[in-house]
Amino acid sequence: MFLKKKSIAFWSLIILIGVAALLNYQYNINSDMTASNEIQTDQIKQTSNKETKDTKAVTSTKEDSFVSYRLERDKMRSESVETLKEIVENEKTANETRDGAQKQMMELLKETEKETIVEDLIKAKGFEDALVFIDDGTANVIIESSKDMTPAEVAQISDIVNRETGIGIEKIKIMKRQ
Repeated sequence: MFLKKKSIAFWSLIILIGVAALLNYQYNINSDMTASNEIQTDQIKQTSNKETKDTKAVTSTKEDSFVSYRLERDKMRSESVETLKEIVENEKTANETRDGAQKQMMELLKETEKETIVEDLIKAKGFEDALVFIDDGTANVIIESSKDMTPAEVAQISDIVNRETGIGIEKIKIMKRQ
């Protein structure tokens, strides 16, 4: 009975991750379409100010790189979960190995959820975009901002990451996308 409940919980989490990844992908696609439509509108207007066009092209490239980073991160996580899933489903796998694989899958799911929450909280603080990579007790944060970050903003980001992940401030690295 316990094993059946554990299996149900496991598959429910896998389905939730799949739905979250799909929603994230759809959100990013819609954002890309909006950005693409804005660029096309700007091109149709054919503004004579070359500096404005250059700035918008750079912004579009930065948005595309954040989307590609997210997609790559999600792809890598999906591949890891799939590999662990194969280990769990293999009848020849030892119980210890199976339990370890299930534990790793749960950790990956938790990390993915934490990354998404932290990214959303950082964006809610007024930053254009944020990417968070959590791995082995460390967090790397990439911030998209048109202005330089103040020490107060860096502290604010560190606090968000620390509060949501439990990772010590000394293990949090924050970078501004150039």
